[in-house]
Amino acid sequence: MSKVNIGYYFAAFDPINQANLEQAIKFRDDYHLKTVFLIPERSSTVNQYTHIVHRMKLIDQAIKIHHSLKSYEASQKILNIQKIINSINYHNSANLIMLNEAVVFEHLHQQFFLKYLSKNHFVVNASSLAQLNQLKIIFHELKIKNYTIWLNENLNQHFSFNQVLKNQSVRGLLNSSKRYIIDNWLYLKPQDFV
Repeated sequence: MSKVNIGYYFAAFDPINQANLEQAIKFRDDYHLKTVFLIPERSSTVNQYTHIVHRMKLIDQAIKIHHSLKSYEASQKILNIQKIINSINYHNSANLIMLNEAVVFEHLHQQFFLKYLSKNHFVVNASSLAQLNQLKIIFHELKIKNYTIWLNENLNQHFSFNQVLKNQSVRGLLNSSKRYIIDNWLYLKPQDFV
């Protein structure tokens, strides 16, 4: 694979958590990328916990001290990776994408998505050995060969209610029935959302 400069990290970021940030930094550092764009999915077939507007604000807050990380809001519902990369058109640099496992599983029915995966090298984050093995089987059946899978069992993916639920203004960003709270909240302050 030729040297790449720009990375694109596709995930739900619903909402962004410490593990997402660690993955973005690992992606940047391992591939010596100048810039990594964090791109939240526009829509999902599963229930969303935070609206896309709030997800973008949370991402921007989380990455503001990391100047090599940037956010980008995709406008289309279909995950056409090549079209999104072309729309960013960041100095026509060589690029590499990283996907969370959930993004892969959710979009396997899309032809644009499969076409991109079959022609380009990409990285997938797997949160368990079972998911990693399932991805390998799927890629083998689809004859997709140019991939790397990272097993991220040790990343900070545990969620805690303690830091956020006591604050009404931040809690309002989330669907209270889901009670899906990120650990650490990545430098966020309640006044950012007032």
